[in-house]
Amino acid sequence: MESIKNTNRYFGKQLSGIIFVVFGLSFLSQPSLALPPEIRTDILLITAQKYSEKKNYKKALENLEKIFALEVDPPESAYYHYGKALGNAGRHNDGIEQIKEYLSKFGKHGKYYDPALQVLAEITDRVRAVDAGTAVGLDYDTAMGELERRFAS
Repeated sequence: MESIKNTNRYFGKQLSGIIFVVFGLSFLSQPSLALPPEIRTDILLITAQKYSEKKNYKKALENLEKIFALEVDPPESAYYHYGKALGNAGRHNDGIEQIKEYLSKFGKHGKYYDPALQVLAEITDRVRAVDAGTAVGLDYDTAMGELERRFAS
């Protein structure tokens, strides 16, 4: 009988601990307690850059798209990195449009002006290579993304 009471106490404590954690986590995730959008933007941007460095452009794009969904003006670097990630993910036309948007918005004085021009040239070259059927110089992920995009259409 005593072992049943001890077992019930043990599981009761475990259950109350689980309930506390679940409610505690849901309490912390309330919008009023969340980080300010500016800080979330910085975190998402850093995360996106890390994914891009590892050539995981899908995850990079997920993070960058969350930045543009926040009710805050995205930083200059978000426009550049978004265009670059789109191009590297095989979404060439979207990448070109995003880089053009960056150039229009920030112009020659933008921090990423020269790199943006280089990315624009690289994406444009990829489009020409794919259209000409000479896309042998593309990396595997870009080539596969392009094939998937073309067959999905």
